[in-house]
Amino acid sequence: MGDKHTRKHIYIGMDVHKETVTLATAKGPGNGDVREYGLLLTRKSIHALIGKG
Repeated sequence: MGDKHTRKHIYIGMDVHKETVTLATAKGPGNGDVREYGLLLTRKSIHALIGKG
C-alpha cells in the first residue's frame, strides 16, 4: 500500500522528438497506471504550420 508520502506523488514522463513532445502521468511507483496526458508541438513545428519556418 505504501506510506502516505508515496501515494501523493504523480510522476510525469516526456517523450521528446524533433517536432512533438508527448506527456504521460503515473500515480506512484509500481502501480502500472500510466496515462497519456497530451501532445505538444515544438516551436519549430508550429512555425512550419503557420508558414514562418
